[in-house]
Amino acid sequence: MNLLKKDERKHLGLFYLFTALEATFAVVWVYWIVYLLDKGFSYRIVGLALAINGLSLAIFEVPTGALADAVSRKLSVIAGLIGFALVLFVIPSIENPLTLILVFAAWGFPTTLMSGASQAWVVDNLEAENRKDLITEYYVKNISLTNVGFILASILSSVIVLFLGMDFLWYVQGAALLGSVLALAAQKEHFERKATSFKKSFGETYKNIREGAAFTVKNKNVLYIMVASFFIVVSGEFLFICSKPFMEVMGVPREYFGYISAVGAALCVGMPFSTRYLANFFKKEKYYLSVHSLLFGIAIASVILVSTPVMAAFFFVVTTMRYSTSTPVIEPFFQGFLPTKLRATVGSFRNMVVAVAFLVGDSAISLFTDSVGPQVMIAVGGLIMLPSIVFYLGIKPTAQTE
Repeated sequence: MNLLKKDERKHLGLFYLFTALEATFAVVWVYWIVYLLDKGFSYRIVGLALAINGLSLAIFEVPTGALADAVSRKLSVIAGLIGFALVLFVIPSIENPLTLILVFAAWGFPTTLMSGASQAWVVDNLEAENRKDLITEYYVKNISLTNVGFILASILSSVIVLFLGMDFLWYVQGAALLGSVLALAAQKEHFERKATSFKKSFGETYKNIREGAAFTVKNKNVLYIMVASFFIVVSGEFLFICSKPFMEVMGVPREYFGYISAVGAALCVGMPFSTRYLANFFKKEKYYLSVHSLLFGIAIASVILVSTPVMAAFFFVVTTMRYSTSTPVIEPFFQGFLPTKLRATVGSFRNMVVAVAFLVGDSAISLFTDSVGPQVMIAVGGLIMLPSIVFYLGIKPTAQTE
């Protein structure tokens, strides 16, 4: 059975290769909060650093997306990857809170160089090559590849921690990220902008920001998706930051974190394919997304009932499926509303909303987690997810932009 459609390897092969490499060596994310806590930083300091990172993302997101629209999505993504990798190399040497906060603030810039531009690059390539039929395929298979890679990354992270220590997680992921840049360097980009002066590029960037803002305000569907994303991301940040410390509080041995994460990722491998067919059952994407928010909001809030290590591990595995069961639907749905010219810019406006959500979520973590504990914060996060239902139901899919 051929898993790829005709010429899919030709159009998306290098993008898939990059995803596989990036995900397989994404070893930091299993342990990074526990790592920072182990270095002596409190929830207050970690939350503050992450909040400042969110502020940095909010500041840089739209200008970098507009710059990518004006100059080159490919150059923007590659520059962002290199900058991201360099930050990973620096983090193990950080010993004081001020340095941690400053590095996390700087981390926002390379992140925003990638965020809006990466999806715009893929989608515009497929549209230019008359393969719009591969857009949803890309999101589905990219998520599956990410989950396959994360299975390996979760196991690899446990091995690295056992034999080399947690510092090496950052070095391994940084080096792998630099190596994966080679895959994208060989990938072509359609609609490359003509060489022009910096002044003209800056002017085009400003114009794209202005037009992107006007489009976002005018197009209610895009606006509603962004607002729904805000609530979902705040909820997800509570879960993401607090889940590993919560498992540790519940008595789950630290060395099991990687293996439990691998189980969750394994269950997510086929989930994007199932999600695509399940969404068709609902007829309209907005109904699927509304039910998704309802079910996972309730499931996350139910953490308050968890009282044993086994229950904590089971809860973690179930909630890992949240991303894989939403992204294959929401991403092509959102992209369908965007004009090609402003795709990266409007995508960056959405990412700016996400960055503000990080800022809000991380500020709350900084203020309250040391006193109430990670379990209560996760439960509150589940409730915060529920308002997204209202905004999803307000979307009118018939207004999509061709």
